[in-house]
Amino acid sequence: MKIFRLWSILLLLLLAAVANAQQNHGKCWVNGSFYDNREKIGSGVLLVGKFTIAPSKEIVVKSFHAYENLIVTVNAQYDFVLKNLEPRPDGIRLAIAASNHAATNIFDSVDSSLATTALRNRWNLTVMKAISVDNRLYTFTVGCVDASKPVKRLN
Repeated sequence: MKIFRLWSILLLLLLAAVANAQQNHGKCWVNGSFYDNREKIGSGVLLVGKFTIAPSKEIVVKSFHAYENLIVTVNAQYDFVLKNLEPRPDGIRLAIAASNHAATNIFDSVDSSLATTALRNRWNLTVMKAISVDNRLYTFTVGCVDASKPVKRLN
């Protein structure tokens, strides 16, 4: 009987650890569009790329080739706090920049846009960056949502 209790407790602890490890993963996407002021035409919103993020202290760096010579760089990083002497993800921050070259850490760049949010159930975060090149206004958006919970759909 004692062995059964011990195995039950170990199984519950293992399930709790697995559930905690799956929390706060994010699904992210980058959209882009442009408007040509001279020709008075624009594109629709196009999907530039997708990626996922998981709780880590490392900065996630993703670069995507967008229109012509533009490269969109995205940084994502989780913020951690100590809870019961254990680091736990508490927030997330996103940055986006667009230029003619790929960058690495754009969190401190004056040419990037940045946003942060606290991690809660069904968290989401969106950041937009606009850049003008040769009479064209390019607009890029990066968005991330909580991937650990299924999204309720309205039918």
